[in-house]
Amino acid sequence: MTEKILQFNNKKNIVWVLVFTAVILFAFYGYLIERTVLNVVERGRAEQALNTLGSKVGELEFQYITLKNKVNLDLAYTLGFKNVEKSAFISRKTPDILSLNSLR
Repeated sequence: MTEKILQFNNKKNIVWVLVFTAVILFAFYGYLIERTVLNVVERGRAEQALNTLGSKVGELEFQYITLKNKVNLDLAYTLGFKNVEKSAFISRKTPDILSLNSLR
């Protein structure tokens, strides 16, 4: 009777596959760490830009309020506006009942 002994000759190949997998995983981990650091830096820049824009908006609002407070009748007269002698207002009477007859 002949016996066959199974020999595991692929040990070298398995070790190389494991080493290659470990190197790939380590490189991917390094890439993820780099992206995280870059995102944190970019977030800091964005927050700084938002603060700058917020202060600019505050300054513009202050200028707007200052200019708005300068508008008065004297300025209107110098710009050519005149008083209206007769004013007419248009009002819309809402009907109590909605029907086609009330629209005519």
